[in-house]
Amino acid sequence: MLLKTPAFTLVELIVVITIVGILSTIGFVSYSNYLKGARDSNRYSQLTKLSDSLQVYATQKSLPLPDNYVEITASGASNVIAYQGYIGSDVLETIDYTNGGKDPKDDTFYTYYITKDRKSLQLMALMEEAGSVAQNTFSNNTFAADYSSRYPKVYGRKLGVLTEVDTNTPVQELSSILAGSGYLDIVNTSNEYNATISNDKNDNITGTGASLISVNPEASCKRIKQTGGSKGNGIYAISPLGENLQVYCDMETDGGGWTLIARSVVGGTGNFGWLQKAGNINTTNLSYSLGPIVKSIAYEDMLITRYVDNFNIDIALKIDVDPNFVIAESSFSNTSKECSIILGNLGLSNGCDRFRNWGFINSTTVFHIDDATFNNYGLRANGYYISNTSFGNLLNKQGMMFIK
Repeated sequence: MLLKTPAFTLVELIVVITIVGILSTIGFVSYSNYLKGARDSNRYSQLTKLSDSLQVYATQKSLPLPDNYVEITASGASNVIAYQGYIGSDVLETIDYTNGGKDPKDDTFYTYYITKDRKSLQLMALMEEAGSVAQNTFSNNTFAADYSSRYPKVYGRKLGVLTEVDTNTPVQELSSILAGSGYLDIVNTSNEYNATISNDKNDNITGTGASLISVNPEASCKRIKQTGGSKGNGIYAISPLGENLQVYCDMETDGGGWTLIARSVVGGTGNFGWLQKAGNINTTNLSYSLGPIVKSIAYEDMLITRYVDNFNIDIALKIDVDPNFVIAESSFSNTSKECSIILGNLGLSNGCDRFRNWGFINSTTVFHIDDATFNNYGLRANGYYISNTSFGNLLNKQGMMFIK
């Protein structure tokens, strides 16, 4: 009798081989993703440890300058606002760090950014797993390292580590800068860069000098607050275009970071408005208007307030505003989407709705805030003015206006 030996048919073999192949692929992909995740965890752990070591060092001395740094400037070579380079071998030796300090895949040092006073820092690693920066398809053969499929992750103060838009390459590696001026002027550059201020993509900025100007740690009261320079309400020096300018900063109301742009006084006279520079922040018996420099400050909200003495606020309204409306020096009004009362009692049944209208940027007598089309209603040099009582508890009172 002929014995039959059990065996797979050709179709069954193909099915088995296919299944094994699929399982192998899944296993390989899973293992690869595991390795990426493990490396990313290592990177972030390194950033925290490096930052801790730098902070300990900074309790006795200024933070060390980065290795192979480029100067970050605002309006020319002389106005240095920050340094960006690596937390390389020299820095590691200076702070006596012996726990690694290199990227686990690339074997490169991490990016290190510090302010010009060498008191605030931010570190950056380029992660492998999907994040807020999408993978780029653009290829640039200028650079040996390819970071286009990576995404930046930062640790430290909200300073704004700078990378090239198309490649995610940190600016200290860019041959266009190294072979050129050796510094990056963020106010005047026509090239696009990413500024990673935090790991929340809504904080970050992409663009040329017109956008990057707000990355300057001293660009506004908001940036001073973000970068840890706040010491409470008071007078601070900002330099949105490179020159120091004294302004009053409210660092407490609604999270702080507000830059004063206008302040009325009893009996105030003279020019007063968005583009009118008047008074002095240190002279509180004269009306004050910040002037055209306001077009160089980044903001998205305006604070409309009543004050009782000096800079003490007892009523505050917040509206969202479009800075491009100011930059265009518009001669008509604009309507904000939202208005909210964040402090005190306005005394109006419809809340602050009528204050959503603002504009007439070219006015020389008033910061217009009213739903009427007349450009003389709002905050004047001598207080809030309107021809009726619809300003509630602001009517004929003294006020200050801020932006953030």
